[in-house]
Amino acid sequence: MISKRIIYLKEDGSLLIMTPNKEALDLFTIEEIAEKSHHGKELKLPYKIVDMSDFPDDWTFRGAWEFDEGVKVNLEKAKEIQTARVREARNKAFLAFDQRYALAQRDKIDLSALDEERQMLKDLPTIYEEKIEKAKSVDELKAIFPEN
Repeated sequence: MISKRIIYLKEDGSLLIMTPNKEALDLFTIEEIAEKSHHGKELKLPYKIVDMSDFPDDWTFRGAWEFDEGVKVNLEKAKEIQTARVREARNKAFLAFDQRYALAQRDKIDLSALDEERQMLKDLPTIYEEKIEKAKSVDELKAIFPEN
């Protein structure tokens, strides 16, 4: 397994990670690959060569990674990602809920319980956003709204 990666540092602070394949490494050094790639040659992005051991073990917030003496998770960006996950889960729940609500309307069933459920779904992001904002670590953030 190839233990080195090329990390290109994008202007927005995010990372683009390239894993050179064995065939390329048989022909070129990893530094030459970094220089000759589209990202290095045409886009002229700065890069670092990093060992896999310098990456976080947990890739949950991969989109929040930054490079600062190693690959680290930017907690504020991770909070934005987690908030987006909450909203996405709420939106999926709303799709199923809307079908049930439409059937209840059609069948002229009392909607009061469904109206309460709808309000709970609407409030879900606000409830989680408060908890997400208070998180002090990636582990706390993950515990607030686990994946799956």
